[in-house]
Amino acid sequence: MKRFLLPLMIAFAAFALAACSEDIFGVEDMDGTRASTTLSMKVMQYNVKSARPIEESGHEWSKRKAAIAAYIKKEAPDVLAVQELYDGWTMNQYSQLNSLISGTYGGYIAYRGTTTLWDNEGCAIFYKKSRFTLVKTGKFWLSATPDKESKGWGGEYKRVTAWAILRDKTTSKEFFVISTHFEDWVQKDGNNGNCQYESTKVINARIKSLAGNRNVILMGDFNSNPDKTPAKMLQKKWGQGGTLVNARDICRITPSGHKSTTNNWTTADNTGAQFDYVMITDNGANYVSSHYTGNSYYNNVMMSDHNPLIVDVKFVY
Repeated sequence: MKRFLLPLMIAFAAFALAACSEDIFGVEDMDGTRASTTLSMKVMQYNVKSARPIEESGHEWSKRKAAIAAYIKKEAPDVLAVQELYDGWTMNQYSQLNSLISGTYGGYIAYRGTTTLWDNEGCAIFYKKSRFTLVKTGKFWLSATPDKESKGWGGEYKRVTAWAILRDKTTSKEFFVISTHFEDWVQKDGNNGNCQYESTKVINARIKSLAGNRNVILMGDFNSNPDKTPAKMLQKKWGQGGTLVNARDICRITPSGHKSTTNNWTTADNTGAQFDYVMITDNGANYVSSHYTGNSYYNNVMMSDHNPLIVDVKFVY
């Protein structure tokens, strides 16, 4: 009897282990190949507009912050990238926004440093604390000396990028998140995109050195349309060192919402500018199930001169 019992117990244990690990690691299909595991998350990109005194006239942060926090709670993204969070003698935008959403979200911000008295701004990453563990964070500047506070290639301002490694608590899968803000296409020296070109090379290099084999989500305000350098050089298909793909381009349904990601403080969809992006690792398996450009008018408040992007990302392992 015992000689039959032990093999049965071993077989049962193996079956139970396979069943428990199916959702996390995948199982073999009938043809012997391994079935994939999909990590799904909703991400949001939002330039909330700086509260620098020079920017405030008629659009005070005190009137906007509650609406922005309420909008974030309504959309409930798993991961959120935010730009133009001002830190100065009048206020700290990051601290004030964080205090309104900290019950749900953890966060990290990287500040660019001051060029003049009032222009210190940051790029931030927020994540759902219930779902993710923050593994590591860091920052680099879009300049020839990315590890030092600095301006790049004729730019008017110092430009910084925040990054974080997040671990999903259910699957233990890690991924790499970037929040960035490029210099304007036409810089102070009139160099017509050279700063953006060089900045993109920095980001591509840092993705390769920091992300490892992790999937990447890059979100940010590129200050340029899809036909310009950053949107092309960051994407794998253009063969210029990029490893990503524009989420809009691989959405399995037609992208919805506004055509523009900038709005000139009006609800009209008439600017035509697509300055904000969500990009993910282009590996032929990852995909996007929805891509929505929202309206920045919410709770009777115009929240920003940019519109938010809300994207459902699927990382396939």
